[in-house]
Amino acid sequence: MGKLIDLNPGTRFGRLVVLARAENKGSEVQWLCKCDCGTIVVVNGKSLRRGQTKSCGCIRDELTAERFTTHGATKSDKTNHDYRIYAIWRTMIDRCYNPHCTGYDRYGGRGIIVCAEWLHSFEAFRMWAKNNGYQENLSIDRLNGTEGYTPENCRWATPVQQTRNRKCTRFLTHMGEKKTIMEWATKYNLPYHVVKNRINRGWPIERALTEPVHTVKNQ
Repeated sequence: MGKLIDLNPGTRFGRLVVLARAENKGSEVQWLCKCDCGTIVVVNGKSLRRGQTKSCGCIRDELTAERFTTHGATKSDKTNHDYRIYAIWRTMIDRCYNPHCTGYDRYGGRGIIVCAEWLHSFEAFRMWAKNNGYQENLSIDRLNGTEGYTPENCRWATPVQQTRNRKCTRFLTHMGEKKTIMEWATKYNLPYHVVKNRINRGWPIERALTEPVHTVKNQ
């Protein structure tokens, strides 16, 4: 990957001008850019550097047809924090409603939607973000992966928390406490896959969490 310093705010690639760093897509670095036509888009860093993306493409979605620059995220009165929140908001909507967006099959294609409050108002999403723990090192995460983007189902999480949320949807109750398999494994200093396999084999929870790994054969 090229050095991020090459994509400082104000750097131009064709008709696109870099505004700020956006939320990653997996391991791919994304950048928030403004097209000469006024449209703000999120673009893959490699595509910019290689000259593969030189404009916004002027794609319009029925549910987000108005210019996104009219939602209060103008460069003159907003910080890079707001630009990043804006990029997350735009990406969230594209994932759910734009069939041409990378990842649509895992979101909109599976019936995941954005609540009406956020879908039609960037300002509502921005206010929720700032009042609910938004930080630049965090990304939006759905607590229940089968439900959509709503204030009740979303939080700001670290990459580790997001991974844990995706992999550990099963909860176990032990000694009056309810935790995910990953959380129990961490608490008892056991490998996640060991605890998971033990539970899947029908082991009692207490035995699965307390029996040393080296004394058990054929895990």
